[in-house]
Amino acid sequence: MKIKNIFKLLIPAVSCLLLLSACNKSPKKADTDISGEWTMVSSDGMDMDEVSVYLSFTQTKEFDLYQKLGEGRYRHYSGTYNLTDNILSGTYKDGSKFADSYLITLEADKTVLIMKSQNGAGLESRYEKSTIPSEVKSESLDVKSSISDNKPLL
Repeated sequence: MKIKNIFKLLIPAVSCLLLLSACNKSPKKADTDISGEWTMVSSDGMDMDEVSVYLSFTQTKEFDLYQKLGEGRYRHYSGTYNLTDNILSGTYKDGSKFADSYLITLEADKTVLIMKSQNGAGLESRYEKSTIPSEVKSESLDVKSSISDNKPLL
């Protein structure tokens, strides 16, 4: 009789422990897929009449940044990026890091990309999915270093 009573108590207790341990496991958070081409449509503190920016992210974690600040040609910067828990960081081809890391949010059926800086003033930039014009790519000045007179916006 004593063994029967022990099993009657032990089985529900073990079942509860198994259920509780299964509940504690949180699923791995999937990162947002930002691959594709984007154009900046707004950015805190910037006059969009003076700035034109295009971004391209590949699924192989490479990026291309084309920017024109004021008059002149587009500047082309490239490198690799990392996206972990929706925080974007990156490294330019010359080895220098992005000036900041960015919280990434996709809206409007993944056609709007919002990048909010994490370490600075929390500035927010908004991009829309679009094709980078071929003349921007072909006529841009390829910048080998992020250390130049015309700093990249990332």
